[in-house]
Amino acid sequence: MPHRHIAQHLDLEPPYNRLMNNEDLQAFIEAFDDFMEHFESEEVYYEGRKVYENHRAQAKHAMVEEIEKKAAELEVTCDYYMMEFM
Repeated sequence: MPHRHIAQHLDLEPPYNRLMNNEDLQAFIEAFDDFMEHFESEEVYYEGRKVYENHRAQAKHAMVEEIEKKAAELEVTCDYYMMEFM
């Protein structure tokens, strides 16, 4: 038996063959508004996360540079400096 689309089993019209009534349209608008509200909060979270990660990367880079500087002043390796002085 050939496979049929589930809509054929349920005798449903594909959505593009029927017009949206007012109830469908209102449900779509509400769902879209809800999506946009969540999208905006996710976008703010994503941007904040990027700022935080950038700050952490800069702080880590500054710390590595400071360790390298202190190790060079003492004429020791960075690993030794970290084991003994951190």
